[in-house]
Amino acid sequence: MSASINSRNEDYDGAESSDLDEEKDDEQASDEDTADASETEEKPKNSHVGVSVQRTEIKEQMYQDKLAQIKKQIGMLKEGSLPEFLRRTKKIELQYRERLRQNEIDKTVEIERADRNYQTNCSNALKEFEEKKVDMKDSLISDLKEKRNMIEMERQTMDLNGADFMEVKPTMTRKLRRRPNDPIPIPEKRRKPSPAQVNLLLDDGHIMDDLRVMLKVSGKPVAKKQMLPSHTSMVESSSDVRIEDGRLWYDKKWYQRNSMVQVENKEGGPRIYGTITNIGNQEVKY
Repeated sequence: MSASINSRNEDYDGAESSDLDEEKDDEQASDEDTADASETEEKPKNSHVGVSVQRTEIKEQMYQDKLAQIKKQIGMLKEGSLPEFLRRTKKIELQYRERLRQNEIDKTVEIERADRNYQTNCSNALKEFEEKKVDMKDSLISDLKEKRNMIEMERQTMDLNGADFMEVKPTMTRKLRRRPNDPIPIPEKRRKPSPAQVNLLLDDGHIMDDLRVMLKVSGKPVAKKQMLPSHTSMVESSSDVRIEDGRLWYDKKWYQRNSMVQVENKEGGPRIYGTITNIGNQEVKY
């Protein structure tokens, strides 16, 4: 009995010791697992710090490289050997030369245009001058022809052997008898005498006496030519005398300004030659 009890006690003690050993082993294993876990947690932290430091170093290196490259480009730009600068300079120079060429072309075109305009204006001015010269010449010729015709008419109506040849014709006034039905004439404004006219203040008798004396002194013969009826005959035939529109109707003829007339003196003196200068309502000046 005692022996069996001892064996049971020994078996129980052996079981307890084995259990203790297993617990110890389990504790050691758990401690080792905890240490391994802590080591695995510390490794990612250290690796992250190392990556960030490496990135910072790479960035710094890139910055330094770029800075060095920019400084090098600045130095080359100051020296004028930068490729980009040379390329852009060449492009600008080509544009400059093209603009110069275009400006030269424009200058040539404008000069040619101005020269053409100048030549055209000169030719137009010369043409206008020639036309005006021809017109002026034709106008002068026509005026001279008119004067020649007037001189021819005067020569035909003028008596070359008369006493009044190349003498100033006096301006005489003959008053016509007013008809009973004619309106009262309005007094005309006196005109300023022209240098070729002479205002006579003497009556016809004194004028004829002076003409006789002048003819006797000069010895010129008295002209004989068809005469315009005198004032007496005009009065007697007043029914055939009228004035219309500045014209004189007498002896079945119309007389107007610048018409050549001959007037016979009522006292038997020499004829009077003259040109009608004005035809009024009741008088005719010549």
